[in-house]
Amino acid sequence: MHTLKIITVGVALLAVMAWGLPRLGLTEGFNTRALTAYIALWFVISAVNLGIGVFHAGYTVAEELPIMAMVFVLPFLIAILTWR
Repeated sequence: MHTLKIITVGVALLAVMAWGLPRLGLTEGFNTRALTAYIALWFVISAVNLGIGVFHAGYTVAEELPIMAMVFVLPFLIAILTWR
């Protein structure tokens, strides 16, 4: 359930950035610069989630890496499709 919540946060962050950045005048639409910013930010958030799983929940890195891959890749793919 936690994984689904984190993935939902990733998609919500994408929606906020795709909608908000152009309205703030930071980008013109969801362009390459906005996509790069989203991917970098989402990778950091995914890595922090991995760290929480390892250091606070007691999972090993080997157990958390596949979860991190799924948490990172699903919103990443949605971002790529949105960008195109």
